[in-house]
Amino acid sequence: MAHGGQHGGETRVNPLRVFPNADLMARMVAAEIADHLQGAVDERGWATVAAAGGRTPRATYGYLARLPISWRRILVTLTDERFVASDPMDSNEQMLRETLLQHQAAEATFLPLPRDPPPPTVGPRRQLGLPASAQWTDDLILLGMGEDGHVASLFAGGPASGEGLQIDGDKRCVSVPASRSSSAHPCVSLTLSSIAGARRVILAITGRAKRRRIERALSDDRSQAMPVSAVLRYARNMSVVWAP
Repeated sequence: MAHGGQHGGETRVNPLRVFPNADLMARMVAAEIADHLQGAVDERGWATVAAAGGRTPRATYGYLARLPISWRRILVTLTDERFVASDPMDSNEQMLRETLLQHQAAEATFLPLPRDPPPPTVGPRRQLGLPASAQWTDDLILLGMGEDGHVASLFAGGPASGEGLQIDGDKRCVSVPASRSSSAHPCVSLTLSSIAGARRVILAITGRAKRRRIERALSDDRSQAMPVSAVLRYARNMSVVWAP
C-alpha cells in the first residue's frame, strides 16, 4: 500500500503563495489540480483526488468541474466527512455533489468515506475496473484548515488525535467521535500518514486569521501541537495558497 506508512524524514514546504483575491486563487488551484490529475492518468491510466469540505474550496470545485480532463478515469473521495443525520446538507459529500461532481466532472467516480473505516484499502479496483495489481495512490489531496489549525477532521487533543496524527500509522482513515475538542458531529478523517504520503498536497486558505495561523506553523516551531504543523512538516510535495 502506497499511502504513507513510510516517510524519508521531514521535508520543507514550498513558500506561501499569496493571491490578490479568492476568485483568482480558485481558478489557479483548479487548473493545477486538473494538470496533476491528467498527468497521473497519462502516466498509469487512472488518478485519485481527495477533496476538502468547507466554504473555501467551493469556487475551486466550480471551476474544476468544467475542465476537460479524463474524468472517467478519476476517482474522487473526501478528506473527511461529518455524519449529520438531521441535515444532509451539512455533509461534505452533499457539497461535493453540488459543486465538483457536475458538468465535465459528472463522469468521475465518487467513493464516499465509510463511517466505520475498514482495514486499509488495496486500491480503487472495483470503482474504476482496474486490474488486481493496482494499488491505491493518493495523487492529490486538497486540504482546508480551521482557524485553530486543524486539518480534515484531525484536531489537536481531539479524541482521535493520537491514532490520526501518527506519521507511521498504517490506517488510511480514522473515526472521530463527537466531542468538545473536535467536531459537534461524529466524523471520519484521513490520517496524517495518509495525507503526508500523497503525491501532491495543496492547502488552500482564506482570511487574515488563517494567514496568521499558517505563518506561525511555517515558522517551524516544534513546540506547536497544531495538526497543520505536522502536515507541513511531513508532506513530501506540498504548497500553501492564500487569498484575503
